[in-house]
Amino acid sequence: MFRVDIIRPPFYKACGMDGRLLLLQELTARKNRNASYSLRAFARDLGVSPAALSQYLLRKREFSKKNRQLVIDRMKLSPLEQRAFDQDRAVPSKPDTHELIQEDTFRLIGDWVSLAVLNLARLKRNSARPAWIAQRLGIETEQASDTLKRLVRLQLVEINDDRMERTQRPFATTTDVPSEAIKRFHLSVLRKAEQALLELPVEERDITAITMPLDPAKLAEAKKILQRTRRRIANLVSTPDADSVFVLSVQLFPVSKKET
Repeated sequence: MFRVDIIRPPFYKACGMDGRLLLLQELTARKNRNASYSLRAFARDLGVSPAALSQYLLRKREFSKKNRQLVIDRMKLSPLEQRAFDQDRAVPSKPDTHELIQEDTFRLIGDWVSLAVLNLARLKRNSARPAWIAQRLGIETEQASDTLKRLVRLQLVEINDDRMERTQRPFATTTDVPSEAIKRFHLSVLRKAEQALLELPVEERDITAITMPLDPAKLAEAKKILQRTRRRIANLVSTPDADSVFVLSVQLFPVSKKET
């Protein structure tokens, strides 16, 4: 059996994190030691199915009693760490329909163009012609063609009768886990936001900011509210009559340094 020495972050006991964050940090630690290590491999080493692990990390469902014990045994959790799996056992009233995308896949599509093409494929009226994609996104035809070919190769998009069709449900990346691919994606979105701020009329965009004092103890709760709000807005506007692709990018970050 493949084994990896488990090294817990030293701040684990102090911050009272739940079992999901514990697993995500362990997954990140293993990926840092082995770049090809995947969510599927992690599920194998924990003794659970990839689907059960993905749904647990996305808070769509809890581990079964059997899977919970397997994780405890395989990770050799202490009694204190075992209690982390009991800190957040409530299932959301409306299950999340997003699938957790694997890091190695997101590395290949983690840019605004790829995500935009995936969402063009969700429009009722779309075309698989690179020239049409390029015109809709304001990019070169060659870039549109390369992006579409990559998405087809990764089996994220199919082409039928000159139309693009999404082959999978919407996906989500991991949360609060360091990732160079996610960093690159957000940088590409921020650059597009800068372009929109400078070039688009105000009625076609909404870029606002609020500066405020912040209690660090409330930051985790604020981030959860932002996550729920993003999903509510997406559900509101993503109707069958949608004919455009927008990006909602919300930034919350400190502009002041800590006192020394």
